[in-house]
Amino acid sequence: EFRARDGLTVRGFLLRPRDTSSPGTAPARVPLVVAIHGGPWLRDYWEPAEPNNGYAGSQLLANRGYAVLHINYRGSTGYGGRFMYAAVGELAGKTQQDIEDGVQWAVAQGIADPARVGLIGDSFGGYSVLSQMARSPQRYACGVDVVGIAGWLRWLEEKPPYWHNLMHWWNLFLGLGTNATPETLAPAERERLHRESPLAHVGEIRAPLLVIHGANDVRVARQDSDEVVNTLRQLGRPVEYLLFPDEGHAIRKWQNRLRMWRAIEDFYAGCLGGRSGGFDAYQLLP
Repeated sequence: EFRARDGLTVRGFLLRPRDTSSPGTAPARVPLVVAIHGGPWLRDYWEPAEPNNGYAGSQLLANRGYAVLHINYRGSTGYGGRFMYAAVGELAGKTQQDIEDGVQWAVAQGIADPARVGLIGDSFGGYSVLSQMARSPQRYACGVDVVGIAGWLRWLEEKPPYWHNLMHWWNLFLGLGTNATPETLAPAERERLHRESPLAHVGEIRAPLLVIHGANDVRVARQDSDEVVNTLRQLGRPVEYLLFPDEGHAIRKWQNRLRMWRAIEDFYAGCLGGRSGGFDAYQLLP
């Protein structure tokens, strides 16, 4: 746990790679991957299989030499209503500061190499990856955005029908009236939502970015990732795009998941310097 800059106590979980080189000595600083859960009103648990956060792959990343930090930022469930509601109107503000403060904690504790900090997150976690890399382009060496929200207005306008009964929650946390709809938003609210969207600041991203999306995603439009990637390519920034034509808001098919993690493993090896397992036999399959 650590204190956020406004005094709020924030908790999470840290997994560190086994250090067998010098038994009995303090482990050296290692590259850090910050795994940002979606939601925002979800949370990470200390579970090796991670059924609620299948994108994190913490055990694999630790095996490859990375410390993995899961931050249950304000807005996460499981810590009481006051903690969860502290994120109302702050998804682009204090929630993102919690993530930054978690990175600073890991550096101050001698855990993380400050020159080798990476990010990974899906859905709202992907939104946070993009936001962090635009807010602090010098802080992060690279990031992995999986089905991340890049534009709040489009997200509100294209929400799936089965989410209608949940929209009062999103409106609340986005700082809108609970009965607000895209049609009733005032011009000032539309401008604020645009300003708080990664697409408004994507040109600030300079570190390598890997974007992963399912073409059939009905929660977060593929267009969000398309626009992020196209903008960065036009600017000549380092970006890779892995688009699965047969997936939606989660990469579930086993061959696709292996392909995804092969891409993530090689991507981090290039920008953070960890180990890569190399060629896998499954890659020979049709």
